[in-house]
Amino acid sequence: AAATLGGGGSAVPTGSGRDFSTADALTSSAAKKDIAALKLDASLENLAVFAYGAALKAAPKGKFGKVPAAVAEFAMHAMDQHADHAEAFNAALVNAGSKAYTKPDPALTPAVLKMFKDTNSVPELAKLALTLENTAAATYVKQMKTLRSLEALNAVATIAPVERQHAAILSFVLGEYPVPDTFVKLGPTSTSLGARPTSDLK
Repeated sequence: AAATLGGGGSAVPTGSGRDFSTADALTSSAAKKDIAALKLDASLENLAVFAYGAALKAAPKGKFGKVPAAVAEFAMHAMDQHADHAEAFNAALVNAGSKAYTKPDPALTPAVLKMFKDTNSVPELAKLALTLENTAAATYVKQMKTLRSLEALNAVATIAPVERQHAAILSFVLGEYPVPDTFVKLGPTSTSLGARPTSDLK
């Protein structure tokens, strides 16, 4: 039988043979894990917004040499979409009874800052952005088998493909085939830090 959301709303099954309700969310260990995952996801999106924003500010100063207009336009759209993604993850957090997470991933930020400091060309910048996109996509895909909240699942399932679209464009900028892999690789690669654990936030 399906559980009732909100103590009087419509019944929504999880599709996993188990029911999940708002009341359950406040007490279950599964919901606590969902909240930890959503915080991590928001932190990755916040980090991407920061990185794209920093690149857009530094580009006019010549840090990366001549930046093609199409690359700058992509960066602006990608930054806006990552901001939308962060908003979606934070909405799911609030609906789960938690608070919005507005900081970038604390475990990755120092490394990303160093990478950004050492980046002096458009290809290097594209590789940095590609690393962030692939890392986020790997994280969300891996979470699909553990998340229990319908809203959390909807978020990662709809956001992960957009990260892969960003990655395809960045691969093209680097002169590589836009979709090199048949499946998302969850482990670390030359352009991914691998699916991130929730321990990043501890």
